[in-house]
Amino acid sequence: MPSSLVCFDTIINAFFNYEKTENMVFRDN
Repeated sequence: MPSSLVCFDTIINAFFNYEKTENMVFRDN
């Protein structure tokens, strides 16, 4: 597996985690 693909996958996961956190914050408010 190319390292660039792993890096891209990590960025995607971080983005989705950020989106989930944002949604949780909005739901709490």
